[in-house]
Amino acid sequence: MPEGAGVFLWLAMTVMDLDGKTLALILCDESDGDIEAYRRVGTLHRGAEGYALHWDDGTAPLDVQAEWLERIKPVADAVKDILLDADLVLSLSVGAIPDDVDPSELLPTGLRIPPGD
Repeated sequence: MPEGAGVFLWLAMTVMDLDGKTLALILCDESDGDIEAYRRVGTLHRGAEGYALHWDDGTAPLDVQAEWLERIKPVADAVKDILLDADLVLSLSVGAIPDDVDPSELLPTGLRIPPGD
């Protein structure tokens, strides 16, 4: 097998296997010095532009960025109940927008931290 072919094969398999799977999105906020984590579970659906994470409550779907795909992992049996029986998990860091960052350059998720705010 040519060098790098294994990675391509893994990515192709991963992309095909995601559609219809449940994903636990873990959002970690360390902006105030303490670690706070928020969990939300949705279902991945493939569209023309890639994957989107759809929520059962009707909230607008979250577009899954291509660079996130390699970070999506299967949920270990030991934590399946904590992650509401999701098939997959993705952890992302979130926090307050620094003063020197233009908010228009950030990805709008539509999600509120903590939920309900």
